[in-house]
Amino acid sequence: MSDKIVCLVGSGATRDYAPFNNPEVEIWTTVSVSADLPRADVVFELHNDVYTNEYLDSIQAHKFLKNENSLVSNSERFPIEKLEEEFGKIFPGSMAMILAFAYLCGYKKFALYGIDLTADSEYGKMRELFMYLIGYLRAKGCEIEITKGSGINDTCLTYMYDVPRDDLGIKTVIEKAQRQLEADKKASYDIKWRLGYSEGFIDAIKYCEGRKQ
Repeated sequence: MSDKIVCLVGSGATRDYAPFNNPEVEIWTTVSVSADLPRADVVFELHNDVYTNEYLDSIQAHKFLKNENSLVSNSERFPIEKLEEEFGKIFPGSMAMILAFAYLCGYKKFALYGIDLTADSEYGKMRELFMYLIGYLRAKGCEIEITKGSGINDTCLTYMYDVPRDDLGIKTVIEKAQRQLEADKKASYDIKWRLGYSEGFIDAIKYCEGRKQ
């Protein structure tokens, strides 16, 4: 068992808060995210044929790949079977797989940065299983810190305490703004019509005055 903290870093905004300058923690992330980070100790590429062997080989961190690849140095195959044996088939995304794998490697302390999985994003479907995994690991005695500002800090509305979004008056404000917009459009049309009428009337008067002369 390791006393080191594993910082899982995703692509969300809070990734910038990760302690990259602290040598006492390990930074684990995906290959796609690692390109934008100042440091990564362990990276994961669990897709098929997204990156060339040359690019993967150039990454200095230790690499876990979906399949064995002798052309990529400092790499090994990701043992998905061990994860499914321990947790079942609950892995719809890379970050959940990385977190579970770190636990199987003996780590018990984790910090999450840049991992949002907000319900209204393409990762929303991954959220429930990821939160289940967090609960599972906490029940096993793990410490899991979620950085402030992350989209997974607030998992749901607190029953009978938090006001549902539709009751916050937002819908009313939108409807009021929409009505005002339509009224402004009509007023703008009326003004343009009156301006055109006035300009035409003045032109006609000027024409009549010119003929009298």
